[in-house]
Amino acid sequence: MSCQQPQTPVTLTACNTSSPPNVTDDMIGINVAAKTFTKGNIKPFSATTCAAYPTGYISVVNMVTTHVENYSIPAATGDHPYGTKRDSNGLLSRDSANNQVAIILGKLGICINTSNFEFNKVRIQECNEKDQKFITGVQLECAYYYGLYKYAIKNLAASITCPVTTPAPDYGSWTHAADKALQKYTEAAIILNQMVNDVIYIMDQVAQTRTNIDIASLTTTLNGLDDSLKTTSDKLKTQRDALTSPGQGKMVLYKEMEAYSRQKAAYHNNLLALYSFLNITALGLLFYVYRST
Repeated sequence: MSCQQPQTPVTLTACNTSSPPNVTDDMIGINVAAKTFTKGNIKPFSATTCAAYPTGYISVVNMVTTHVENYSIPAATGDHPYGTKRDSNGLLSRDSANNQVAIILGKLGICINTSNFEFNKVRIQECNEKDQKFITGVQLECAYYYGLYKYAIKNLAASITCPVTTPAPDYGSWTHAADKALQKYTEAAIILNQMVNDVIYIMDQVAQTRTNIDIASLTTTLNGLDDSLKTTSDKLKTQRDALTSPGQGKMVLYKEMEAYSRQKAAYHNNLLALYSFLNITALGLLFYVYRST
């Protein structure tokens, strides 16, 4: 007796709207012939697997794998079933000694935690472009890994319905291996579930950081700019009043010019003092060299 794989394919519509690819066993790291699942063989979200992949986008899952840890099946026992870099629910750690989220956020290539943000037109435009690339890419990445996860779950559910017999019935192209198929689709589903969770979790952390840190930081910057503009406006108003003051206009202007001249003279005096010091130092060095020779 044989059990059939789901007849309705899982299509990666978001990756290619003209001719979207269907998810296969190979894409989720399963080798049907060898009856094995290898987490490292899961096809990553990239320009190769997703035609709509934004140029320059930095994959969240790739950052987790490269800078945090490899994905793994959780341990059956122990206080840290997902390892010390994740909590008991499998989410990435945010404790002060092991902040994996901060590592990932810093690798995404977006403007985040902008406490020292240089508020000018060029920087704002750069950040807008980076944000748009990230938003487009992370939505596609989430849809991609969710498609792979959905395929694994559908096959897992279908393999569960296979009757328990000896020898085990066929499952699709898995000859006499329905029980093996159940195990391998389960393993693939666990890893892909973590990947989808990571992408969603990092999206949420970006949103929270923007709300709790970036908005407050930018508000402080804008308030500072507003105070600077107000100071400049007050000075211009004073100068306008001086220019339009009847009868005493020239006297006020003369006072302003005198104050400016005093500031300029003080500036020149400071420069002369600096030049004198430098000249004395240079003469001293020449005298020292002369005496040394």
